[in-house]
Order: sequence, then C-alpha cells, then structure tokens
Amino acid sequence: MRLELLLSPLLAPECSARLWSSAWGQSGVRPGSLWAWSSQYGEEMAALAVAAGLDETQLRQHLQDGQCPDRAVLEMLADLNCFPYVTPAARAMAEV
Repeated sequence: MRLELLLSPLLAPECSARLWSSAWGQSGVRPGSLWAWSSQYGEEMAALAVAAGLDETQLRQHLQDGQCPDRAVLEMLADLNCFPYVTPAARAMAEV
C-alpha cells in the first residue's frame, strides 16, 4: 500500500509490520483518514499516529475538530508501543 511505503521509513523497522497490522486491523484505521491526517498534519505526525496506535475514531476526531495533535503525547505513546525501539519520526524532535 502506498501509505505504508510513504510512512514506513518513519517507523521503527523492528515494529513496522506489527504497527501496520494493528492500524488496519484492530484499530480500524481507514486509508482515507490516514491520508487526510498526513495532508493536514504532515507525514511525521501520520507515522507517529500509527506508531502511537491511534484508532479511526481518534484520527477522525482530530480531523473534525481541527485540533493539532499533541506531538509529545504521540511520541510518548509511540515509544511505549515500540519499546525498546525508537520511532524515527520521534527522533527529529529529540535532536532539536
């Protein structure tokens, strides 16, 4: 899937397959919602949303409210979801 190709480099490779499986399956994320999230908030934030385990309802809520997601919260959730691996999308802020 094109979304996976676009965002996977921003995910921890050790967790990528599991994160995508969870996003499409258990979390019920629809490709259109993730594309909209990526368009509105950027690719890094979309990758963090996948790594953090946000579900379809959470993605749609942010999109409908127009609220910018809290990057620090997404990074924390991504770190917990991918432990002991680091999500590359989270590294950009850690290096600043």
